[in-house]
Parts: sequence; C-alpha cells; structure tokens
Amino acid sequence: MTRSAMSPDKSAFNEQTPLYNSGILGNYINYLESHHVDVDTDELLRCTGLTRFDINDEGHFFSQEQINDFHRCLDEKLADPKISYKVGQHALYMKSTGTIMQYGLQFITPGAMYKAVDRIYSKWSRGHLSKTTITGKGRAEVTVSAMPGVRDLPFQCENRLGIFEAIGKVVTGLPARVTHPKCMHRGDDACQYLIAWEEKPSAIWKRLGAYAGVCSAIIATGALFFMPTTSWVLLTLAMAVACLSISLVGSTLGKKELTGFLKEQGDTAGHLLEEIENRYHNARLVQEIGQAGANILEVNTFLNTVLESMSRNLDFTRGMIALCDERRQQLCHGASYGFSQEERHFLGAIDIDFYNSSDMFIQAMKNGRPIVLNEITGKTAEMAPNSVHLIDKLHVDALISVPLIHKKEPLGLLFVDSRGAIRDLTTSDVNLLMGIASQIATGIINARSYSRLQESEQRYRLLADNVTDIIWVLDIETLKMKYVSPSVKNIQGYTPDEAVTLSIDQYLAPDSFQQATAALAKTLESITAGELDPKSYSITLELDTYHKDGSIVPIEVTAGFLLDENGKPNAVLGIARDLSGRKKAEKERTEIEKKLQRAKKMESLGTMAGSIAHNFNNLLMVVLGNLELAKEGLPETSTTARNILRATHASQRAADLSSMMLTYVGVGSGSG
Repeated sequence: MTRSAMSPDKSAFNEQTPLYNSGILGNYINYLESHHVDVDTDELLRCTGLTRFDINDEGHFFSQEQINDFHRCLDEKLADPKISYKVGQHALYMKSTGTIMQYGLQFITPGAMYKAVDRIYSKWSRGHLSKTTITGKGRAEVTVSAMPGVRDLPFQCENRLGIFEAIGKVVTGLPARVTHPKCMHRGDDACQYLIAWEEKPSAIWKRLGAYAGVCSAIIATGALFFMPTTSWVLLTLAMAVACLSISLVGSTLGKKELTGFLKEQGDTAGHLLEEIENRYHNARLVQEIGQAGANILEVNTFLNTVLESMSRNLDFTRGMIALCDERRQQLCHGASYGFSQEERHFLGAIDIDFYNSSDMFIQAMKNGRPIVLNEITGKTAEMAPNSVHLIDKLHVDALISVPLIHKKEPLGLLFVDSRGAIRDLTTSDVNLLMGIASQIATGIINARSYSRLQESEQRYRLLADNVTDIIWVLDIETLKMKYVSPSVKNIQGYTPDEAVTLSIDQYLAPDSFQQATAALAKTLESITAGELDPKSYSITLELDTYHKDGSIVPIEVTAGFLLDENGKPNAVLGIARDLSGRKKAEKERTEIEKKLQRAKKMESLGTMAGSIAHNFNNLLMVVLGNLELAKEGLPETSTTARNILRATHASQRAADLSSMMLTYVGVGSGSG
C-alpha cells in the first residue's frame, strides 16, 4: 500500500475519502452476531453495499458515506439508538478491533493507556485528531476534533463514549466513568470527554498490605513497652499473618491480571508476527515476479515461474492462469499449481467461449473487474455451463478471479482458491492479486514481443544473408560501417567483419568518395535548416568501389537515414547493387547498336547507288541510241563517224560499269 493510500491529502477530505478502518464496522458485525442473532448481518451488508472481505481486511478503510449508509441500514433493521454506545463498550473484546486497539494493551496503567489513545486514534480514523491530558490521579481529559471536510455524526460520538469506558475496564476491571461536557453536535469545536477510573484491585490490595505492614510495625513497637512478652508475641504474629494475607491476596490478583495481560499480548504479538510474515512474503512475491518478467522471455516458462512463486509465498492452496487463444475466441489453460493429476486433466480441457457474455468470468475479464466468491453456491446461474462443470469437478468452494489486462486488452484470467483452508477472502487479497496480475500481463506481453522479435529477426537475417545486394548501415560520425550484410563478400571480396573496420575512403574511389561525402554534407545541412524531412529522404548514386584485389567495381547506392530518439539522423541505411553486369551489358548493347547503324547506313548507300546507276544506265541508253542514229549516213572514213564511234564505245563501257554497279548493289542489298 502506498503512502498516499495510508495518509490521504487532508485538504481533499470529503464524503468519499477512505477515513475509517474496517475494524470499526467489524466491531458492529461481531457484536450483532453475538448479541443479536435475529439480525441477518449478510443482508445488512448487502443493504450497505459492502462485503465480508471488506470487513475482514484490517488494512481496508471506509468512507464517511459508507459508514453513514451502514448506520442507516442498521437503524432500519434494529432501531436501537444506543447500539453504537454498546458496540463501543465491547470493542476491546472483539477480534475485529485487531492490532489498532490491541496496541494500547502494552500500557499497563490506565493513564498511560488513555494517553496512548492519541497514537491509536490516528490509525483508527484518518479524519480525526485526539489529544489526551492526564488531569490527576485516576483522571484524564480526551479531546477529539474533526479535520476540515470531515463531518462527524452523533453515532460516532456515542461509539467513542463506549470505547473510553471499555479502556478503563480492560485495565482496571471496572468501566471508567465518562462525562461529555462538550460535543461537536452541540455546536462546540470538539468533543471533550472527562474520564475517571478506579484503580486495579491488585493495586488496592498491595497498597493496603503496605499500609497494614507499616501500621503493624508501629503497633508492635509501641506494645512492646506495655504488654507482657507472651501477649506481645501473639499480637505480633497475628498482625504479621494479617499483613501476609493481605499481600498474598494482592499478589494473587496481580498474577491473574498479569496472566491475562500476557495472554492478550501473546495473541497480539502472534497476530503481528503473522502480519509481518505475510507482508514479507508479499514483498518477496512481487520481487520474484518482477525479476521473472525481466529475465524470462518465454511465456510458458514465465507463467510456471510466477505460479511456483505464488505457491511459496501465498496461502492460497491452488492457482491457475487461463489465457486467450491467438484468435481471441477461447480461454485455455496456461499454467497452474496445487492441483492433482486428475484435476490437471480437467484443466487441460478448459474451453470457455470468449464471446459468451452470460459468463461472469468473461464479463469480468472484459470489464477489468475482479471476482470474489466466498461461496460459489448461488452464483452458478451467472456462469457458462463449461465454467460450472469445471468448478464442480475441481470442488471449488470459494475463489478470487482477477483479469490479466495490458493497455485495455484482455489477455486472460488469474484464479486462486483456498480449498480446505479456514479463512475469508479479503480486499487485501484482491489488491495484492490485482498488482500481481498487472505484472503478469506485462511479463506475458514482453515474452510475446520478444518471441515475435526473434521471428522477425530470423526472417530479416535470412533475407540479409541471402540477398545479392549489400545491405549496410554507416555511422555518420565515424564514417565507418556499423553493419554490412554477408553479400559484400561476393561483390567486394571483403568479409562483413573486414568491411566494418574500413572507413568509406578506403573502399571508395577518390572521385566517388568526394561525390558521396559532398552529397551527405549537403543533405545534412538541408535537414538542419529544416528544408528536408529525414524520415522520407532518400538518394541514389552511382559510385566506384574497390574490390579487395584492387580492381574497380561499379555500384549503385540507394540510401536514407536512421534517426535517434530526438528525430535526428545518426546513421545512413543503404543498399549497394553491383553494376558490373549492367555496365557490361550496356557496353555490348552499344557495340551492337553501332554495328546496326553502320549496316543501316550501308543499306541506305546501296539503295541510293542502285537508284543512281539505274537512272544513269537509262541515260546512257538514250545517248547510245542517238549516237547510232547520228552515225547513219556518214562515211565510215569521215572524221565525224570516227568520233561518233569512239563516243559509242565509251558509252557502252559506261553502260557495262553501270550494269556491274547494279549487280553489286543487288547482291549487297539482298534483293536478287
């Protein structure tokens, strides 16, 4: 329990603030069950909206509104205006008062015990202050005031009257006499109680014995001079016997009172030791579950470790965790302790429909509310048939069910029960289990997240190990690789371990190094200036890198940024692809294109030459025809005839050359 829960902010007191220890109402329940058997206390609690486990939890506190509702229901059922006073008279003899009032029994004198009320009252009521003053022998004055925002009611004043009377009776055996001159309900600032008590019988007898001894000594001394020796001796013996008898009575009464006190102290000490041991085990349980959640990253192992720790540190005889399946359709057994082999067989067959809204456990899991059943009887109508069957097979009489929830997502249920144990389930049990449940839910999520992370890492590792491109991460500060995928061996000849030891100027060609660093510096400047968003930025560069053997390997790099927790770039994530094959293919394609262009050019020239030769041949045919016509009628011996003949021969030779050209062009063009 946190300090804020133990000591609420006094400035925030209101009707809903937890102010009054559960032992106060526990006194009423115990008194009614022993003095008014006709009153159904369970019905009274139902009328108030309270439960038995609230009352039985000594660390639980009720609000003023809850206290008022309880007294309203009590008045309706009993109609006894002095009931609060009567309960106060019996308060110190009831178990429900617990360590709060038993604390005062260590003070053996009435004055000291009333003085201790100041320390006890703050543990009993957080909304009141008590101040005790010892005003004389067997006299004390107690002033009780309410803090701002706290509304004290008359029945509370009556209860205090009864308690102050009972304190005197606990110590002296007789009720103290209490007068009440001032009261907050009569317009005073505080309630004033004037208390007077009688001394304990043993103290009176011891004091009487002391007085008798002194008087006997005086009488014996005086009689020595006036009485005969025999008579004086008899008188002295008689007075000695009387003094011894009185002292014996006082001693016997003192022993009885001391025996009763030691018995009460023994019961209180035993209860306190039990409380200390429970708190130790609770603290150790929380620590062990926290360590398990941090160190165990497998769900089943984590759950078994948690339940094993619960079995050692809690007094619940059995416990179980049921988890939702992956499809969130069924509740299935996760882990358990304290069950027999046959019972574990039934647990393994758990099959509760997650969408069955009629089942109280499913409703509790979805609503995030715990279930406390001190008696299963009468609640089976609110359960699904599978739940009823399982509870019947496991012979469950009472149980606590706490939902396992992480960020409003239901993960399952934690069940505990104490079959065969004589104890009532309390609010402290529920609060402890709710805290444990939140740790269990966190541990389950951590384990599942780790499992998914491992699966994801394996997939990405498989991808990185088998991809042909190089995946790399470059540290911006050192310009060294933080990670290089194994494919670097195939492209650059380095192993990943060798590659991470090199800075980029050691494996980039000088021009490529300048190009890459200049682009990086320019980009970082733009990001700093707010011109670029590093989350969405990427760049593609063609660079030359060195192979381990010294040769140049052209690569294409596509890169973006990795960001730190402040959203600033701290590394470059990139993919490098070998361009050697692409470059070779591009060169071959270029050569082929050149040859194709030359072929097309020759084809064009051939076509043009054929056309020219064909037209030229046609012209020669015209020239030859005209020369033949011009030669007719001329003597063969004439100069003109000879000139025409020479021109005819030259034209025929030109026609032969044209025919040869046409033949060559036809063969070269493939036209036939």
